Amino acid sequence: MAVRDWMPFSGIARIALAALGLGGVAAAQEAILTGRVVDENDAPLDHARVTARRGQGAPLEAYSGPSGQFRIALPAPGTYLLGAFRPGYFELKDRPVDVPAGGTEVTLALNVEQEVFQAVQVGALPDLVDPDQTQREQRLSGTVVNNVPYPASHSLRNAMKLIPGVVQDPSGGLHFHGGAEYQTQYMLDGFDITDPIDGRYSTRLAVEGVRSLDLLSSRETPQYGRGSAGTLEINTENGTDQFRYTATNFIPGLDYRGGLRFGDWTPPPARSGPPATCFTSR
Repeated sequence: MAVRDWMPFSGIARIALAALGLGGVAAAQEAILTGRVVDENDAPLDHARVTARRGQGAPLEAYSGPSGQFRIALPAPGTYLLGAFRPGYFELKDRPVDVPAGGTEVTLALNVEQEVFQAVQVGALPDLVDPDQTQREQRLSGTVVNNVPYPASHSLRNAMKLIPGVVQDPSGGLHFHGGAEYQTQYMLDGFDITDPIDGRYSTRLAVEGVRSLDLLSSRETPQYGRGSAGTLEINTENGTDQFRYTATNFIPGLDYRGGLRFGDWTPPPARSGPPATCFTSR
């Protein structure tokens, strides 16, 4: 004959009350984290993955809805590290949030990813040797001609020795690139001013009106005659419709050769302007 041991009703009631008590304690320890995911303009973002982790534990995650709302049930109150990610936005990582027993609400803002383009133009360095230029060019500007002191500064001939490659002998003759003076061609604003008799430079020009002196070498050696030592181009200043008056070297310099004495004093006045008065008919 089998004997069944029946539990009294009071024991069953105690077990049920104990289970309810444990469930209430677990519910009291659970914390609810709610919030919204928005962009920098406070517009809601949907389908954003929100994670919450505590220490080195596994993260809990949820996804935001159409209004940006999300809800994560945390196992216990405490400090959690939040993260949020959505394609096209910068990821939010490890934002600490204190979650009390009653839960809390946070707002996570994500910034839009922006691509910054920067263009760098890389150009080739110019060749040291230009195949299109077959001659060597030396230039002397008019500013240097008027500012650098030299004997008889009123003479443009004496200023030509300031050009590299030009030598002036004791008699005043000029030698360009090792050639004689008659072996150089002289040009003034594109016109040939070489002396037709002896081939020398004999034109008198005021140094104040010179813009530049350009010495171009020749492909032939100086032994082949006129122009073989090079070409000297004299470029003058462009005139204007206004009258201009200048005067240079109006204060004499001092010379210490053979005792103290006054040096060259040639104050040349200069006047420039239109060749004739222009009348406008009405």
